[in-house]
Amino acid sequence: MIFEQDFKINYDPAMFYCRIEECIKASGKTFNAVERELGYPRNSLHNYRGGKIPSWVRVLEISRYFGVDLEWLVGLE
Repeated sequence: MIFEQDFKINYDPAMFYCRIEECIKASGKTFNAVERELGYPRNSLHNYRGGKIPSWVRVLEISRYFGVDLEWLVGLE
């Protein structure tokens, strides 16, 4: 059958935070500046360091903001 592949993903919340941190460093901005520009509450990006799982909308917003691939951002590539 064509759909016998396993589509389950192994999401690592720590990788998501590392990728956000990498993007912020590359941009030369601070966490607070990025949060402000995205309209997020202060320290909301730091919450992902503790393993909080983001909504798909937030992942999409962050990937578009930094111009990076969604799968790369969440650590699947």
